[in-house]
Order: sequence, then structure tokens, then C-alpha cells
Amino acid sequence: MNTEVNAGAQAPEKGYYRERNVLGSMTGRVVWREIGHLLPGSARGFTWLFVRDDADDRRDYRFHSINKAIGGLDNQSCMGV
Repeated sequence: MNTEVNAGAQAPEKGYYRERNVLGSMTGRVVWREIGHLLPGSARGFTWLFVRDDADDRRDYRFHSINKAIGGLDNQSCMGV
């Protein structure tokens, strides 16, 4: 189930979230959040899309996300802080 959440809101599910721009395209930012933790702020109209909850392969997923991301990810996004 893919849940779309506003930037700065609490995460409704534990797992990975990908940032989407106002047109619905992925920006390349990926974060890991526990239930109830706040998602990062973003530009107006951007949202976060819940994409998966596989805790066991976080490192592998992060590696592939970084290699595919346009413009890369900052350390906060990579580490899921």
C-alpha cells in the first residue's frame, strides 16, 4: 500500500518514504521513519510517498537509491535521521 503524506507530518507507517514533487515525480530523496516520527519538510506542494517497510535490507536499498538519484542524497536522508 502506497500512502502519500504531507511534508512535516507524522509517518503513519514504519519504513521508507520517497519525496514527490508537485507533478508527482520522485525527487531522489529517500528517508526511513518509524511510526509517529516527523517526515522532513519540503518545498510547497511536495509530499512523501510510503514505498516499503523492509528493515532487513535498508543498506542495500539505500545503496541503490543513491546510485539512481539525480543530484544525490544528503547525509540526513541517507541515514534516516
